[in-house]
Amino acid sequence: MNQQEAQQQRKNAVFAALADLGVTSVTAHFNGFECDGDIMRVQATPTHDLNSTTVILTADEEESAPMTMTLHDAIEQLSRDALRKTLPEWDENNGSHGTITINIKKERITINANTRYLRTKKTTHEC
Repeated sequence: MNQQEAQQQRKNAVFAALADLGVTSVTAHFNGFECDGDIMRVQATPTHDLNSTTVILTADEEESAPMTMTLHDAIEQLSRDALRKTLPEWDENNGSHGTITINIKKERITINANTRYLRTKKTTHEC
């Protein structure tokens, strides 16, 4: 199975697990900077302990076996996959920060990102 197919199956597994728990949406915050990125404050609505439920995620061509992880960790992985797909440099150089909203009913992931960049202004002065 190629990486794209595996990511879609992983997404389906996470959405199904969240729907089974009655979760309608999940919000996560992300912050990436200088080759490091973090997914933070993962919150389910209605509130649910996402560390108490596990999900089995499909292996892709780089992995030899399916992975079992907490739903919280699976949401972090799903978030990283979505960020890599839409903002491939979210965690490099000046990076990006923002929120990821997972809407279970609409089966949609929305990323609201603030991309940082360095601005320079060239001036010449003679005295």
